[in-house]
Amino acid sequence: MTGNLLPKQLSWPDPPGRIEDGGGLPSTALHMQPQRHDKMAALRSRWFRRLSDSRHCLKITAALLSGCKEPPLSEDELKPYLDDMLEILDCPPGDFLLDISPGQPFRLKLWHRLATFLRDPDADFLLQLPTGVRLGVNESLTPSPAWPQHSGMLPEEVPLQDCSDSWKSAQDHPEIVQSLIQEELDAGFIAHVPGGIPQLKQMYSKTAIGKLGVVLAPGRSPRLVVDSSISMVTANTVLPNHMLLPRIADVIQCAPDSMATQQMTQLTLDVAKAHRRILVHPDDGGLLCFHANGELYRCITLNFGARASGWYWGRLAGIMVRSCHSFLAYGHALWQYVDDLLAWLDKVSSPLWASLLVVLLLILGVPMSWHKAALSDTVDWIGWRISVAYWMIEVRTSSSVRR
Repeated sequence: MTGNLLPKQLSWPDPPGRIEDGGGLPSTALHMQPQRHDKMAALRSRWFRRLSDSRHCLKITAALLSGCKEPPLSEDELKPYLDDMLEILDCPPGDFLLDISPGQPFRLKLWHRLATFLRDPDADFLLQLPTGVRLGVNESLTPSPAWPQHSGMLPEEVPLQDCSDSWKSAQDHPEIVQSLIQEELDAGFIAHVPGGIPQLKQMYSKTAIGKLGVVLAPGRSPRLVVDSSISMVTANTVLPNHMLLPRIADVIQCAPDSMATQQMTQLTLDVAKAHRRILVHPDDGGLLCFHANGELYRCITLNFGARASGWYWGRLAGIMVRSCHSFLAYGHALWQYVDDLLAWLDKVSSPLWASLLVVLLLILGVPMSWHKAALSDTVDWIGWRISVAYWMIEVRTSSSVRR
């Protein structure tokens, strides 16, 4: 009876400006009005039809609800969706756009083609990633047009340091450290330098060796953290942009003005080892190093201790956020806090919209922690705010542990 007294459709706020969503200056979290130029309409229509006809929509939704550990669709199942994208983007014949450069998981050429099609202002950043990114140690980094620029000057050069040991947290847990080191080696994130510092000096003109620590937090897996401030890498780096992250206020500001019979569903996704997916340029290969159990290692990909890591991942995450907005068109809200994505989707059609995002991320090669993915109802106006607060507390805690 009470439900019949409620309006059918939710009423959404009309904010005076953009709401921070982790996508930078060209992006805003709340999309409840039709876009003037919906460039993804044709591809979205094809994918919706495929998702329905193949019943992949049901398969993906079931995976999101059950917390599956593997990707919901195989490469063979993704191929028709990929063919649709190549046709809509008017790609030339050949498979070169599908290449995945060694050391990182993304289909960068395809993503660049998509970002260019969407007129993303930071699209060309994707072309830097196959060869690796510079760390900006005593060198200027080119600012991104998608984020507020920082006017800081290069600092006075401070001599880089080569530390010869690790922090006590790592020294006290050699077995845990060795297990995690092996995982990093197997994943291709780090490389062993068997000849120690003398070999490192022969390999690179600039070297810096920080200190390794291990984070042990209740209820969470142990994590390695490399301190690059003690090696003076941090002191010698100036970032050219301010990177913006959504706050609780930015999420609550998007909440509907009152209750209605219409309900929304909350989709959460998590990028696996996000910073570790970006290669370091070979010229800076000697700057993110550390000792573990008496052995020297160097980082092949970005880690959580380098100042440039958050800047580079933020740029890539920003392109990801803006790409997702374009595919969802309107009728949604979406944010990304570091590597955690939150989207609000209409409950009735959410299986299709959530499946659309999953297919997009799978095709682009974004590595997700599928066991953390979830599709859950937001039952009412009060519950909405509780779920928002919980999500922000969870991702902030998780991000601080990762660092």
